Amino acid sequence: MNESENLKTENLQLKAKLQKFQALQNENHELRKLLGTTPSFSEKTQVARLLDVDVNPFSHRVIINRGKNHGVYKGQPVVDATGVMGMVIDPLDDSSQVLLITDAKHAIPVLNLRNGLRSIVKGTGEASKMQLLHVTDTQDFKVGDRLVTSGLGGQFPSGYPVGYIVSIKFDPGKPFGHIIIRPSAELNASRQVLLIWPVEQ
Repeated sequence: MNESENLKTENLQLKAKLQKFQALQNENHELRKLLGTTPSFSEKTQVARLLDVDVNPFSHRVIINRGKNHGVYKGQPVVDATGVMGMVIDPLDDSSQVLLITDAKHAIPVLNLRNGLRSIVKGTGEASKMQLLHVTDTQDFKVGDRLVTSGLGGQFPSGYPVGYIVSIKFDPGKPFGHIIIRPSAELNASRQVLLIWPVEQ
């Protein structure tokens, strides 16, 4: 790896750590106590490159150049410099398939940075579009709210940006709202990603 590649790798890792730092600054002590999480920047990471993109319009997946021989495992979190990209679903020896967060089969527990409310973001199968699930009109979610990983469930470490709310609509007679999320990650632009090994809280 030459000096230019080393700098790019270091820059990506620093940006990922900055994501967590910014998110943790927005959490108060009481909220962290309630969630049972503590600030941590000690996750092990490894840089990977995109090898291929699934061209199927109904499947949002990419192939990266790291696999079982590099310690990659099924369900492993994958982020880019701006947010969560998805998770590994099929690790081979030297490459892995990653399910992007916009895929209809992907769901992730999230936390609203503004007020600490928790919910789940699910892919819609459409590019750059996700949905916030099971939110009623009595819950305090607003356009522009930023959502980060909550850390619940143990799969994704807490504090990584997932997306932000771009529209909210409540239809009479329906129990939950139709809330659209735009991903934080640059899903169609990132060529380098970080694989994360979450630490035990």
